Amino acid sequence: MYQSSKIVSICIFCYDKLKHKIWSYQYEPKIRGIFVEKDSLYSKLIADVRFQIQNSLPMSILSEDAKQRCIRDLNKESVTFMWFQLLIKILINMKREENGKDEMINLCRKQYKTNQSVTKQIEEFHLKYYQNQAIEWYSKNIFLFRLLNRAFRKENIDAIYKFRFFIRDLHFQVDELHHQHTNQSFTNNEMIVYRGQQMSKNELKTLEENQNGLISVNTFFSTSKSYNIASGFTPSGSSDYPIVIFTIKINNQIHNDQPFAILEGLSSFHQEEEVLFTIGTVFRINFVEQITDTFWSVQLTLASKENSELSELINSLEEEIGEEPTLIQLGKMFFYMSDNDRVEKYNRILLEQLSLAHEDLSAVDNNIGDAYLNRGHYETASEYYYKALSIALDLEPKPHIYLAHSYDCIGLFNDRIGKYDDAIEYLKKARDIKLKYVLSNERVMESTYNNLAMVYRHKADNENSLENYKKVLEIELQSLHHLHPNLASVYNNIALLNSQIGNYNDAWTYYTKALEIELKSLPSNHYKIGTTYNNIALLHVSTNNQVEALEYYEKALNIFLVSLQPDHSNIGSIYYNMGDTSYKIGDSNRAMDYFKQALQIQIKSLLKDHIDLAKTWNGIAVIYCEKNNYIDALEHCQRALDIQLKSLPIDHPDLAGTYFNMGTINSKLDRHNEALNYYLSSLKIFKDDYPNLAVLYSHAGKTYLLLNNYQQTIQYYKKALETQLKMSSIINDELAIIYKGLGLIYNKQGQYVESIKNYKQALEIQFKLQNQLEISIIYSYIGENYHRQRQYQEALKNYRKTIEIQLNLSPIRYLDLAIIHSNMGFAYYAERDYQNALECFKQAFKIQIKCLEQNHPSIILPYNKIGAAYRELHNYNNALKIYTKILEIQANSSPDNDFDMAKTLNNIGFIFCQQGYLTKALENFNKALEIQCKCSCSNIQ
Repeated sequence: MYQSSKIVSICIFCYDKLKHKIWSYQYEPKIRGIFVEKDSLYSKLIADVRFQIQNSLPMSILSEDAKQRCIRDLNKESVTFMWFQLLIKILINMKREENGKDEMINLCRKQYKTNQSVTKQIEEFHLKYYQNQAIEWYSKNIFLFRLLNRAFRKENIDAIYKFRFFIRDLHFQVDELHHQHTNQSFTNNEMIVYRGQQMSKNELKTLEENQNGLISVNTFFSTSKSYNIASGFTPSGSSDYPIVIFTIKINNQIHNDQPFAILEGLSSFHQEEEVLFTIGTVFRINFVEQITDTFWSVQLTLASKENSELSELINSLEEEIGEEPTLIQLGKMFFYMSDNDRVEKYNRILLEQLSLAHEDLSAVDNNIGDAYLNRGHYETASEYYYKALSIALDLEPKPHIYLAHSYDCIGLFNDRIGKYDDAIEYLKKARDIKLKYVLSNERVMESTYNNLAMVYRHKADNENSLENYKKVLEIELQSLHHLHPNLASVYNNIALLNSQIGNYNDAWTYYTKALEIELKSLPSNHYKIGTTYNNIALLHVSTNNQVEALEYYEKALNIFLVSLQPDHSNIGSIYYNMGDTSYKIGDSNRAMDYFKQALQIQIKSLLKDHIDLAKTWNGIAVIYCEKNNYIDALEHCQRALDIQLKSLPIDHPDLAGTYFNMGTINSKLDRHNEALNYYLSSLKIFKDDYPNLAVLYSHAGKTYLLLNNYQQTIQYYKKALETQLKMSSIINDELAIIYKGLGLIYNKQGQYVESIKNYKQALEIQFKLQNQLEISIIYSYIGENYHRQRQYQEALKNYRKTIEIQLNLSPIRYLDLAIIHSNMGFAYYAERDYQNALECFKQAFKIQIKCLEQNHPSIILPYNKIGAAYRELHNYNNALKIYTKILEIQANSSPDNDFDMAKTLNNIGFIFCQQGYLTKALENFNKALEIQCKCSCSNIQ
């Protein structure tokens, strides 16, 4: 029993105290006393139980159970501190209702229904309690003390809410006594109080690391003016759980905004000389000192709530709440905290309290709709919004301001489901109603302007979007504290808009402002922080910082997985974004996994024609296209296009992007006319400032080339080059692709000098980008140009560079190597260097034979080259062997009247003729002639 960590203290009750005292020495740390009288045992047990309840409450920030936090390091957890302070402020100032007492009594009865002794105390409290007796009941009733502090320790907001009437009474009684003490002159300038506490080493380490920092206690905090009394409550400590004596100094000469009360004559424990601090009191840690292995000393000073930035923000939020807040304001606080379950819960409680004719019913239904909207439950959200609208339409005067709020909510709802035109229609109605009541720059206009700006941004109407965001920003800078979460939202939206139009520096500035506010004013796992991380990741994608983008997406995902339901559409969006970025860095398999995760969530959480689904279908289509699965790619891209044609304006950039993808897929399927139509449709939408406009011109030019329209090819490639040079001063791969395309078309037209000039421009860029594969390809193209100009030595020099680079690539592109060796062979052959030509043709054949079956028809061409070289070297025997092998392959794979077979027979006839075997030569010439005659007759028919 002694070894059990669950046993904190042991009392011995016996007849022979001396006898048991002898053996109990070895267990002294847990032995709390040896008793022969029941009354003294009961007194000790009551004091110890009370101590253990107190001991477990206020200082458990580093408890292994992360949910049980009562001391907060304000430097690290200041945001949570702020919201806790605001919650208490609301509960303390809510109108006192008698049913609040009944709620608390019912909770207590439920907790102690099997304990008759405590149940009796609860019923006594129910009958005899008056609000000026809060301190007395708090100090004498273990059930009340225990349940209230357990709620604070676990941050059980629902239980805290049920204790609201008692918290209010206790706080105001402490505050009243504090004012009485303040009005009386203290005999000393400084008062010192003490508290005995058993703490874990980890908790002490946190205090030690935060010396000079601020610590908040999130419960009513009991101390004593007597050091002996405070230390007498503590059991013997251990090395793992030492005893700590807190010495707390109070400077009576300095005004303090944190009430505390000297409980002389009020506490049930008069001998304790108790001083009670109100909930949320802040102390400064002066020093932490270890005296022995089992005993520590900590000195605190009562501090003002010094974090000025947070106190200003709290004051700003308190102004929104008002002097006598209601459940609507409590729900609003939970909305700021992204606690949608409690937004719904407390608005439903209010719904039950309001009469059927109460005008606030509309606002409450809208709030519940907001909770469902933020969870991604669009159908249920819609039901509450239209219910609120129905109520608001009947309110007087008409149109009532609540009608504007309903239109606002329905507008936002339509934006979420991708119905942008409907959203704008409702939001304009909201705007027009509000302007009948207020000026355009008053704060009530903020939500409507913000929602309009967001919808216009989704429609890619950047001008109208920015105009409305500027209105929002102007209002908020005038009316909100600089750390207000709403201000962060507008900074975030303006940043996102700047990112979309390519103003990346401005975007980064606004994101930095938004994130700074959110990290200071919102809980660390608030979904809005996740949204900002997601948007910053999008900015990194736009500036080609893909690795940093994935890091921010991970941060956003981690927050969303904690703060949102697992099938929330925002999580689907994150998976889509991570897939898109993974694709951009070349990890197609991971990208496909992310896209499928996104699709799985979006199919559950979105309407079937939601625009976000189109994005995911598009992403999957692009990967199928990369994997040469063009049929599946076309199917998925068509799904995306069908959604966008229903949901987007005909000039929306996303629609242009899908046209581009359809063009690419059709091009891969050799449907070049269809591809060209899609590319041209895309070009009609994209404006001159579109960042990837050059890519689109380049693809259109390439398609014209495949359709042999060389004039249009040059025109579009030149547009691509002009656009790329104008849009970006950064040397990138796309610029090299354009120069390479121009080189190719000039080569086709026989303008070899111009072709080489463009190839060399592309080569210079790829050298800077260190793209070895592209460097090798461009060298081969330059070689072909020189070859066509009969500058064979220059051609050979470039071919050799190609081979040198290709051999160092991983993996080696063997078929490309075979082609280059073959081209070198032709160059040597043209220079009549037949021996080197033969070696090159053999090298090409050696590579190709590894990749093709020995009797594959494609092997005929390299055989023919070798045969021709042997013939020029007068090595007729080897030439004959080669041509005979060719004839054998052709006989098995070609029709009898194949012209190529006739050529082979002619070559064999020529060799026999050179060798003097005229009969055999004539026999092969006749067979060749017979095949050629059959082919000619067949063509005539």
